[in-house]
Amino acid sequence: MLLSPPSNSGILKSKESSKGSGEKPTRILIDGRILLVAIAVVVICIGGACIRLSPLTTSDYPYILDGLGEARYANHIMITGSLQPEPGSSYSETHIIHTPVFDAFLAMASEITGIDTISMIQLLVPAWGVLLLLGAFVLIGKLSGSSRASIITIMGLASYGPFLLITQASWKECVGIALLPLILISFYHRQDIRMRFLSTLLILLIPFVHHLVALIAILSVSFMTASEGLLAGREKRFRSSNLLDVIVIVLAVDETAMYYSLVRFDRLEYLTPENGLYLFLGFAVLVGLGVYYIAGRCLSINGSKAMTGIASSGLVILVGLNVLSPIGTIRGSALWIISIPLIACFPLIIGGIFGISTWAKTAGRSKILFFSYLAAPFTLIMYALLRAGDLLSLDIITRTVDFLDIGVFAGLGIFIALLTKDKLNLRRISIVIIVSALMIASMPMALNSEKYLGTRNTIYEFEVAGIDWAATNFSDKNIQTDTHYSYVRYLFDYPDNPTLVKRFLGDVSFESDALMIASYRWVTVGVKDLPYGWIKLNAQAFDQKLNQSNVLYMGGPAEVAIVIFTPPEL
Repeated sequence: MLLSPPSNSGILKSKESSKGSGEKPTRILIDGRILLVAIAVVVICIGGACIRLSPLTTSDYPYILDGLGEARYANHIMITGSLQPEPGSSYSETHIIHTPVFDAFLAMASEITGIDTISMIQLLVPAWGVLLLLGAFVLIGKLSGSSRASIITIMGLASYGPFLLITQASWKECVGIALLPLILISFYHRQDIRMRFLSTLLILLIPFVHHLVALIAILSVSFMTASEGLLAGREKRFRSSNLLDVIVIVLAVDETAMYYSLVRFDRLEYLTPENGLYLFLGFAVLVGLGVYYIAGRCLSINGSKAMTGIASSGLVILVGLNVLSPIGTIRGSALWIISIPLIACFPLIIGGIFGISTWAKTAGRSKILFFSYLAAPFTLIMYALLRAGDLLSLDIITRTVDFLDIGVFAGLGIFIALLTKDKLNLRRISIVIIVSALMIASMPMALNSEKYLGTRNTIYEFEVAGIDWAATNFSDKNIQTDTHYSYVRYLFDYPDNPTLVKRFLGDVSFESDALMIASYRWVTVGVKDLPYGWIKLNAQAFDQKLNQSNVLYMGGPAEVAIVIFTPPEL
């Protein structure tokens, strides 16, 4: 263990009184330290759940519009009892139907509670968030032996802006991430037959929950299996359990590849021979050997410094890539990079890197599992950087980088635990307050993602009502809008044509027989026109085009109103 675990084994102890000659009364002694830890965990879990409910204060619709398709599919499952999607529906040709575990669970929850799926989906997110926090607390406690490290870890996972963003979203990824700690804990304790069964079940189930989480989970256990197997072979103690590990990994890989190929899963483009599969496999082997190398020895002080320097440089490169890339283009100027939320992220991540390098100087199975997990997202990110400078690589990086946060905040927990080990209580409290303030300062990156990340994740009732009106009354027309509004097609099945922003810019001509759905947000706030970046339309040109057109519908506050129109005959 990296740090010594608490000496007390339980929160309650009984003690018999020796006074009197009659029946001896039993006194209950409460371990104050463990009680405080339990209270801290409960408070953090409640706070994390409340934060993940906060999107409902602005809109009843799912936070992140992927949830619209999930809710529609879940509603179909609830009504029909079948996983077969509605023929011709807009979601039937997407990967929504190929990972149905979350949708089936959502359908069941809606059936039990009587709440419709589109309202229920955001209510389920905090439950998965609490599962994630509890799982992470147990996982890091098992690996580090420090309750302080575990508490700092889950504080970060509860409130750190970029991680909060993906775990307060109503999509399958938040479910998969919540299951990751459970997969890692059960695999770590797989010598117990019950844990072996649980870990195997979860590893084989996770491909039906979320594709990227499945890849991270399978890579993590593969790296640990390979490292422990090689170490066992080197020490001539290779056992049948090591062979069983290999069999489970082979089954998981074959199941995932066969199922995704059979259903023609669209995210298979990440790892196809023409897109770099063999590069990925080769690099994964190299990373696996690196994990084995780290697992077999305690890193020296110089090695620890080198790891810290390399990891910090990698952080700067990733941030720079985000700033320069179209997907990372933020509204306004590049001054967002000196915003308080982003500045708050850096000391937290750097502290986590110091903790990771400290962990590398230890030995044991906990170190192997920890670095096996870190190696999984690292492998995908480096593969994406090496394969090509295209939008597919950019998508892999932006979707994968947040998986590092669990490892980084585990490292931060270790760093803070060691930093406060021999300090006075006042200094400990001061350090924890500073860390907590930095975590809270980063939260706006999730709560106001449009400003800090250039991504709008909310849609309002008046906007859905307008699109519903358009889809109902003009089902025969070609509906053209932006990328954000085009997600609402999952509810109303109109064709996907997110080209309207380009038409206002003059890059694409207007079509007289089409129906246009625009928003005054594009003028007052701006719009993210993927994959081209953030755009703010000229107000005069926007109004001029509307004045020349046939405006059929307008709804919502004036500065962000949705506008539905048809252009004049050309």
